[in-house]
Amino acid sequence: MDSVKPMDKRRGWTKEQLAEYNRDRFEDLIAAGWDLVIVDEAHRLGGSTDQVARYKLGQGLGEAAPYFLLLSATPHQGKTDAFYRLISLLDPVAFPDITSITRSRVQPYVIRTEKRRAINAQGEPLFKPRQTQLVPVSWSAKHWQHRQLYKAVTDYVREGYNQALKQKKSYVGFLMILMQRLVTSSTRAIRTTLERRLQVLREPEEQLTLFPMFAAEEWVELDGQEQVESILTTRIKDGD
Repeated sequence: MDSVKPMDKRRGWTKEQLAEYNRDRFEDLIAAGWDLVIVDEAHRLGGSTDQVARYKLGQGLGEAAPYFLLLSATPHQGKTDAFYRLISLLDPVAFPDITSITRSRVQPYVIRTEKRRAINAQGEPLFKPRQTQLVPVSWSAKHWQHRQLYKAVTDYVREGYNQALKQKKSYVGFLMILMQRLVTSSTRAIRTTLERRLQVLREPEEQLTLFPMFAAEEWVELDGQEQVESILTTRIKDGD
């Protein structure tokens, strides 16, 4: 998706370079005369706003073919506005605004296959029943430093997450929560992350993310798994 989505701006690029890029990748793709367009991981087209490049890509693809099939295991991620943008790609007339998102209207457009009902060619259940249980893990005396570190990071995350919610910066809130995941990964991982966070806070002209390699609007377009993968890739590049 990111290799063909349209771009409004890019650091260091002129308007002519942007126009040429969009023409070669996005506009030519849309004008190719498709009979059917299938998009996997289609929930990524919903975007955070209707100005996000991936959403504009979805609009272009939806208009490029008479048949448009969106595949996703998570079409609704708890945000009605993003779900509305996704569904409106199928039929903007039937879904003119967010108030048109009702169960009765959406039902004809959505085929839902629940995991517990999935079967193979022989009609047998495709997935075994999953049973989960909570296993408490106690801290031993030798892990007291790790426990202090986790508590300190958790306190920092809690404060930062609440501030992000007040400022309506949900992507920052996710970044804060991601720190808890990193602190359980390794002390090296959380140290590198906190050092980069401190660097960004000291240099306000940098992008408002943990990682200067991403612009804020680019980071928002990534889903949770992509954000985790980008972090891991960055750490690998740094020799961690």
